[in-house]
Amino acid sequence: MAASRSRYARRVVIILSAIAVVSNSLTAYLFHQLPDDPYHLALNFSAYSHFASVLSILGFVGTIKEHALSVAIFANYFIIDTILCAVPRFLFMTLFSELRESVCSPPLAMGFDSFSFVAAGDGPVLSDPPATDFTHGPRWSKEECLQVAWIFQMVASVGVVGLTFVQFLLALQVRAYANDLFAREQPSGWEEGKSGVDRRELMGFSDTLRTAEKTADLVE
Repeated sequence: MAASRSRYARRVVIILSAIAVVSNSLTAYLFHQLPDDPYHLALNFSAYSHFASVLSILGFVGTIKEHALSVAIFANYFIIDTILCAVPRFLFMTLFSELRESVCSPPLAMGFDSFSFVAAGDGPVLSDPPATDFTHGPRWSKEECLQVAWIFQMVASVGVVGLTFVQFLLALQVRAYANDLFAREQPSGWEEGKSGVDRRELMGFSDTLRTAEKTADLVE
C-alpha cells in the first residue's frame, strides 16, 4: 500500500514539474517579447520565469532520480509560487470589481465611427452620421450589464480561490513526497539504533527507581 502510494505521488510530481517547466518557459518567452517599460516589469517577470524554469527542471530531474533535496527545493518553490501568484489574482479581481461601473457605462452618443468620409474640393471631409439606426436587437441596460458583470466576477472569484487551493494542496503533496524520499535516504539502522538507545535509557531509569526504593526500605 505504501509503495503504491509512493509511486502515485512520484507520477504526480513528475507531471507537475513537467507542466511547470513548459508553462514557465512559455511565460519567460512571452515576457521577453514585450517591449521594455519604465519600471522594467517585463524584464523582471521574465527573469523570475527563467528562475522558476530552472527550479522546475531541478524538480523534474530530482523526481526521476528520486533525489530528496532536489524535490524538496522544488516543493518549497511551488509553495512560495502559489502564494505569490495568489496576490495578483486577487488584486485583479478587486480591480475588476472597481471597474464594473466604467465598463457598464453607456458609450458616447456619437463616436468617430458614426461619421463617414465624402469627397470635397480640397480633399475628404467628415459628413454627418446617417439617420438610419444600425442597431439590431435589444440593447442592454446599465443594470443588466452590472448584473452580468457581477455574475462573471463571482464565477471568476470562485475559480481563482479554487485554483489557488488546489495548487496549494498539490504543493503540499510534493512536499510530502520529498519528506518520504528523505526518510528513505536515512541509514537503515538509524531508527533501530535510536529506539535501542531510548530503550536502554528507560531500563537504566527503572533500575535507578528500584535502587531508590530498596534504599528507602532499608532506611525505614
